Amino acid sequence: MRDLRVLAPRAIAATGSDQRAEHHQAVEQPEAPVRTRNDASAGYHRALAEIRRTAPVVDPAIAAAVARQERAILSRREPEDQFAQGLAEKADQEEAAARTAAATSSQALAERRARHNKALRAGAVPLRLTRPPMILSGAA
Repeated sequence: MRDLRVLAPRAIAATGSDQRAEHHQAVEQPEAPVRTRNDASAGYHRALAEIRRTAPVVDPAIAAAVARQERAILSRREPEDQFAQGLAEKADQEEAAARTAAATSSQALAERRARHNKALRAGAVPLRLTRPPMILSGAA
């Protein structure tokens, strides 16, 4: 959904037979004029002027407390370079997992099977298969 249109309440035209449509004719209601800040009531303007006149008062004690809390939070932070070794190890583990996933993917298995079949056709006999090639039914 990209936008929402709110419609003014109005009577809905009836569906069905003409008799019901005549009985439930939609009543045309005039559109209400759009109200803006300029044509608002005098009370609204007085309240708005009072709000604008009074600035929020910041207690110096509260401002000092906020500054102390921010300094305390920043002073207890651990340095970012402290975790460099752990982040490097995590990246290595993720790379190894990606290599393992790629080696067991269907494309890698198909390539392995094709190399095995090509070697057999050339007359080579593998000494030991680490993993038997996948044999598709009907493949020779």
